[in-house]
Amino acid sequence: MARLLAAVAAASATAVVAIATTTDPDQPLVVAGMIAGLALFAGALAGVAQLAGTTDRRGRATRSAGGRVLRRAAEIGAVVGLLLVLRVIDALTVITGGFVVASFVAAEIVLSARPGGASR
Repeated sequence: MARLLAAVAAASATAVVAIATTTDPDQPLVVAGMIAGLALFAGALAGVAQLAGTTDRRGRATRSAGGRVLRRAAEIGAVVGLLLVLRVIDALTVITGGFVVASFVAAEIVLSARPGGASR
């Protein structure tokens, strides 16, 4: 999985560099392509970094880490994408950025909470 995420990061970084160096920002969908590429790059890079930190004693990634890493990589990519879209439409402030980040943090807390015993 780390190789796949690294390949996605490399491909999206290449796409971002190609878009930035060969296209005019006034062309349709160039900004959307940049935002999508940067969000993919950020998510994939975060996934690679998280997989590097979830190894067992033998240096292999643990089985249960795969799903969590993919979920968190997707969340990070979504946060970066949303913040970039807010910046493009000139709506990014500390408050709106804080709400975007806080909502994803709250979702991660809920999703990663381990179910305990029944509360009575």
